[in-house]
Amino acid sequence: MSINHIPVNELDPAQIKANLKEYFSKEESPYKDWNFESSGLDLQLAVLAYNTHMNAMLASTSFNEAFIESAQLRKNLVSNARTLGYVPRSRRASFIDVQLKFYYDPESTSTDNDIIEPILSKNTVFISESDDNKELNFITAKDVVGIKGTGTADFPKDSNEFVRLYQGKFKSESFVADASIANQSFKLSSSTIDTNTITVRVNSEDYAQSKSLADLSPDSAVYFIDESSTGKYDIYFGNGVLGKKVPNLASIVVSYIETDGEDGNDLTSFECASTVDTVLNNSGALLEVPPLIILQENAKSAGGAERESMDSIRFNAPKSFITQNRAVTVQDYENVILKEFGSNISSAVAWGSDVDAQSELDLEEYAKTVGVAYISLIDSNKDPVLRESELELLIRATIKEKRVFTVKTDFKLAARTDIVPAVVYRYDPIQFNGSLSDLTGALRGTVDEFSASSLEKFKTTFNLSRFYAALDATNGNVKSTYVKSLKLRKYLDIVNSAPIDDVVHLMPECTCDLETFDLTGAALVAYRETPDYTHNLITSNSWVSPAINGEPETERTWTIRDHYNGVANERDLYLYKVNYDADGAIESYNRYGFLDIDSLGRINRLSDDTGLIELTLYGTDEINSTGLSPSVIQRLRSETDVELKLDLQIKNADVKYTQNSYGLILGGDTTITSETID
Repeated sequence: MSINHIPVNELDPAQIKANLKEYFSKEESPYKDWNFESSGLDLQLAVLAYNTHMNAMLASTSFNEAFIESAQLRKNLVSNARTLGYVPRSRRASFIDVQLKFYYDPESTSTDNDIIEPILSKNTVFISESDDNKELNFITAKDVVGIKGTGTADFPKDSNEFVRLYQGKFKSESFVADASIANQSFKLSSSTIDTNTITVRVNSEDYAQSKSLADLSPDSAVYFIDESSTGKYDIYFGNGVLGKKVPNLASIVVSYIETDGEDGNDLTSFECASTVDTVLNNSGALLEVPPLIILQENAKSAGGAERESMDSIRFNAPKSFITQNRAVTVQDYENVILKEFGSNISSAVAWGSDVDAQSELDLEEYAKTVGVAYISLIDSNKDPVLRESELELLIRATIKEKRVFTVKTDFKLAARTDIVPAVVYRYDPIQFNGSLSDLTGALRGTVDEFSASSLEKFKTTFNLSRFYAALDATNGNVKSTYVKSLKLRKYLDIVNSAPIDDVVHLMPECTCDLETFDLTGAALVAYRETPDYTHNLITSNSWVSPAINGEPETERTWTIRDHYNGVANERDLYLYKVNYDADGAIESYNRYGFLDIDSLGRINRLSDDTGLIELTLYGTDEINSTGLSPSVIQRLRSETDVELKLDLQIKNADVKYTQNSYGLILGGDTTITSETID
């Protein structure tokens, strides 16, 4: 059948060529008797088809590159983001806060007299080594004033403060302004710059980076920065209206830190690499190197990140435009954090005081929540960001610059509650000709993928039906799947120095459908005196307590389980001893201690409407006040530090994470078994 027009939506050259032949061969065409298969005409049609194909591709590609959502080249994506006033995040230098103590011989009169006010010079170099044996430099970004002691020089001067070391090396570049060049910009030579460390000096005046146009005047000494098409950075200045105009032939010096990004994270060992002469701005000081480097407890370098990815730019640029570089709404707080720290933070949530909750709170306590923005964070390893950690302090300082002056910020530890399912899949043994272990591995991979795509951030829901659908779609050999049991997992520490962390844990800070937590179900009501422990609602991994009277390890292995206390919707937690048989296998569990006084905590269903359940583990203060038996307290210690995993058995249902709670599906701990179909 002939065609009356040539389709214009074809991109395949062969199909374009065929359409041309068909068009010219139609009945009313003066070319209907031509032999289009001859070499000359066939070649001409091939050229036309190829030309049409290339023009169509060029038009399609050019059009796609004009939008943030579809641009494939970074330079075009960055250019599109620039129209929204968005500058992609550069690499970020990791850092660590330390205190330094240098030593010298106090009997050396010349040395002691020379050191009046010791100064640790800018660019003093410290060395650390990464896990892959890569040597990394950490440097001081400015001069630090110290204090002289007897035979010591301590930095910083205030013992309550710290010296911040940044990973990387300093570099400076010089330029000369030329007024004859319109809109002159100055191209920096490095693509590994941490733009937060850039300092600009024009003649003898320091210029600051412009963060907003709102407060700029013709006298504002500011500079602007953009990522260039080459992935490096351009510096430019105001035009005399928005920012101060740089005079002709002005000397411009740009200094910055080149960094290795995330390679500098998680380091804990540092050595001073600078010579004695560079440690102090006083060459007469006979200081001994290396100095004593004092770290905060559990401190490690943090904050290092790679430059912002293209996917992150697509996500953040429109939201940054809405936020306008300030934090007013809760969404603003989240957007600012993800823009500035997206490589270190995988999820952020902010919330304010709940007016509806006023009636449930003491009026004085409620008043404390008004005017406070609460923030919780999950790091790139899917762990909660700890309070007062290096990363949290850096984020806190960034938020302080952008928040409303009258609003305070309070960082709350994110509440992690993981999901541990027991999955059963059915397969047809007649049709199946593969390996069951491979199929089990594929299903475990599906569990991990579902967790990464559906959970592992705030404000998510574990949807059981979607979980089933994902498992069923794993492989054609999987005929159906179901979850045999579902557990929620919480974590705490048991160490040798204290019975239990001084923390009250809630489990979970997530809601589930009604009847999800049926604490008075028939199988759970009665306490079992027999070794049958399968009906416990709470179970944990075990730990070994320090020997008291030389007991063997098998006589001091403990776990935590629950015990029905006779009250509806409540169960108490107790210490249980793990009993082993002659072959070293676990035989049974026995509750340890006195029933009335040795409860370690309680689980309590709070609401029949939401299914919310609270798990409270008594901290050290609570233990002392309840009068636990000394023998129980002794056995709540561990020979080695142990991360205790508490598992809560629930009925199969959706789990909705609320406010600052989140969780992962633990693929590695998921039990996966098989059944054959008839």
